[in-house]
Amino acid sequence: MARYARKHKMLPQRYPIAGLPPVRTVRQFDDVITAPHFGYRDAQDYYDHVGAKRVAAQIRVPTLMLTAQDDPFVPYASFVAAKISANPAIQFVATQNGGHCGFISNQAGPERFWAEQRILDFCAALSVL
Repeated sequence: MARYARKHKMLPQRYPIAGLPPVRTVRQFDDVITAPHFGYRDAQDYYDHVGAKRVAAQIRVPTLMLTAQDDPFVPYASFVAAKISANPAIQFVATQNGGHCGFISNQAGPERFWAEQRILDFCAALSVL
């Protein structure tokens, strides 16, 4: 909301603040600000129209998709609903823990930056095909 307030100061007509209810979550932000700003009814309407679940089945190039089942921003259930693992072009890895972009290990070596190592492994496997 602090960033939105700064935008409001620069462009008050484009980023109105008057009358906004309290916003404490990403979904509330999307309900109150993102969805209406881009012509959607609410956060759910926005997610339904712009989410990757609509096109995930059409992916045909080898794709690595990493997520954590405890991600607080992108619910694991959304990957299940999109049937990501049913697409043979997608290598889907869902760790139990990791949060949102938090795949840093307490171990030294190549596993220290776990997600980056998975990307390197994925690309290396592609280069031998």
